[in-house]
Amino acid sequence: MRSRKSSSSSPAARKRSARAVPARGARQPARHRTAHRAGSFTLGAALTIREVSACRRTLRELLRAGAVREVAAIDAQSLRAIDTAGLQLLLAAGQAAQQRGCRLALVGATDLLSAAAAALGLRAALGAALELRP
Repeated sequence: MRSRKSSSSSPAARKRSARAVPARGARQPARHRTAHRAGSFTLGAALTIREVSACRRTLRELLRAGAVREVAAIDAQSLRAIDTAGLQLLLAAGQAAQQRGCRLALVGATDLLSAAAAALGLRAALGAALELRP
């Protein structure tokens, strides 16, 4: 009788560990690059689950440093990709700023951002937490 080999990883665990491999020569999206100076913050080309952690740290530093007194600008003109995690981060950052007595302004809010927020039912909440500027 042949014994059945026991696998310690479940299908869900294997799925989590699998990574998508881009096709050779495929253009990779620009990595999340952020820059901030007193009272401002610039988003990179993408704000997805991959970039949220680094972006969150930078936004937290900006708010904690006291650099924001009244309005801080988040420049989103370069943003080309955003997902649920990115929208949640922007919403949470806007709410955190309000709790500190200041406001975040999203400058260069693109149609992509508006469409993503509308698709998730977050347009009103995002508008309440952030000042949206074209």
